[in-house]
Amino acid sequence: MSLAEIGIEVRLRGNGCIIKDRHSKTAIKASRLDRNFTKSKLEARLSFYQKSIGLIVNEKERYIARPLHKHRGELYAEYRAAISGRKKFMRIFGKSRTGGGYKPVPIGTAR
Repeated sequence: MSLAEIGIEVRLRGNGCIIKDRHSKTAIKASRLDRNFTKSKLEARLSFYQKSIGLIVNEKERYIARPLHKHRGELYAEYRAAISGRKKFMRIFGKSRTGGGYKPVPIGTAR
């Protein structure tokens, strides 16, 4: 499988090379992926860089970003409930200024 078949191309940039998605502006310096992907190491292993001659390659597959969590609304609601519970706890048991842990604060009194 070639890089073109998954929508990726390698281009020269300055004294190095980049790996770029053909359908967007997303690109990364090849040597940032791995220290073995420097231009000189790639040319030593694969031969000198040759620009594409313009062959049209049908893509077999393409990466599509999908959310990590399918039920994001539920996850966010759970997060908000945990935060509100923490705030309620801190309001009731407020942190002691003397550094001795938590001291109870009577309910209904102003701080």
